[in-house]
Amino acid sequence: MKKFSIIITVVILIIATYSVPTLMRDNEGESVSVSYYTHGDVTGKSTYMFDDIYLTNCDYSQAKKTERELVNVVGISYTLAGNYDKFCEVLNTYGIVVLSTEIVGNIHIIYGRSERCGQTRIVDGIAVNIQVAIRDDVITIGTPLIMGSY
Repeated sequence: MKKFSIIITVVILIIATYSVPTLMRDNEGESVSVSYYTHGDVTGKSTYMFDDIYLTNCDYSQAKKTERELVNVVGISYTLAGNYDKFCEVLNTYGIVVLSTEIVGNIHIIYGRSERCGQTRIVDGIAVNIQVAIRDDVITIGTPLIMGSY
């Protein structure tokens, strides 16, 4: 029984680590906001988005603490200031393989895959686990997808 409990604990840790990646590295003094999307209002202070999905926001310096307090996380988005060069740098830094692109008005959107992210979603028949968008010098990075606005 003890071995079974240990195996279950290890499996849960692996699944949690795989499905809720911490994508951003040290933000080098940049202002980065983090949005966590959860099933249900797990904090009692989250904002209702759609269906049973709720939003909890924090700045990057509070992200680790906030992440430890949350359960049922289904998506994470990071928002930071940056021009198109920074956008391309993000793609390179996180090893994002671009699978599809889309331009909607003045928003440039990339759908891709990165080994630093876990769970995938099917978008137009393609399994993606990261979405990056730039609009008016604001970059939004979401895993598995951007669930809020960009």
